[in-house]
Amino acid sequence: MKYDVFGIGNPLIDVIVSADETVLETFNVQKGSMSLIGFDTATLVKQHLQYHAFKKSAGDSTANTLVGLSLLGNRVVYAGKAGNDADGALFEQDLRSYGVFPDLVRAEDMTGSCMSIITDDAQRTMLTYLGACLSLQQTDLVTGNLEQSRLLHLTGYQLEEPRLQATALYAMGIAKNHGKPVSVDLADAHLVRRNKSLLARVLTEFATIVFANKDEAVAYTDNENPADAAKILGTYAPIAVVKDGANGSYVAHQGFVVHVPAYRVAAVDTTGAGDMYAAGFLHAYLHGALLEKAARVGSYLAAEVVQLYGSRLPLERKEQLCRAVQQLLK
Repeated sequence: MKYDVFGIGNPLIDVIVSADETVLETFNVQKGSMSLIGFDTATLVKQHLQYHAFKKSAGDSTANTLVGLSLLGNRVVYAGKAGNDADGALFEQDLRSYGVFPDLVRAEDMTGSCMSIITDDAQRTMLTYLGACLSLQQTDLVTGNLEQSRLLHLTGYQLEEPRLQATALYAMGIAKNHGKPVSVDLADAHLVRRNKSLLARVLTEFATIVFANKDEAVAYTDNENPADAAKILGTYAPIAVVKDGANGSYVAHQGFVVHVPAYRVAAVDTTGAGDMYAAGFLHAYLHGALLEKAARVGSYLAAEVVQLYGSRLPLERKEQLCRAVQQLLK
């Protein structure tokens, strides 16, 4: 196989800002949520936050997961549409620096951005302007790379907007027809509530693995118990993972649920924790590990990233991470 994982994502530039909760009240957003915003609102938010300390970097959930996979030595390719602008160039350069091959198409619209507001309790609230990535079409995908990959990974963010949804369903159909496993991260509880029927179809028809945090799992199953929610999700997809932060994660498979504790660390920023968990889990899965071990590898990567600001682990940690994961998989 040419690649281990083919990922479809929304190329976004992350703007990470530390601010108090009054900022969330100003723009009437719920803490911990992801809200899609238009160009005008994005401009107002950027103006409002311009005097706060911020960090700008390449983002996107799928890209974060592929970066984690690449750090662990996997061959990965990222498909998406960015603007023909400086932010688009920054996004592509960042992917290449981590060893991720960019199947990027360029558009005239601006590259999207995701403003992550980090409050004092380490929670992150995302305001997302999708920009150019909304126009990704079926014809933009290099299907040969998908067909030559071992697994397809995408998120709920690719399943809501009609054009992205059509492209995602097309890609999942190709993966299914070629016998490739499909990994789907539910991405956001509000998105789940808005798209339950579509997600039921996706999980039943295409998904091999579904990832959800506790809020997303509750939104999908209407069950507050994460173990029970994992078991319910496991009736839709063969492997269901529910992440419950410091309480660990639950993996359901063939009617059984196993709980894996989280690593105890001092979290400063939860951005990217779920993405890194998915990277660790998928790495172990592709290496034939038992699902409990896969969850331990996922928990390890999540614990590493929450100790840092930002959604990605630094490239200089590659050898250390690989050694630690190799030990976990023994």
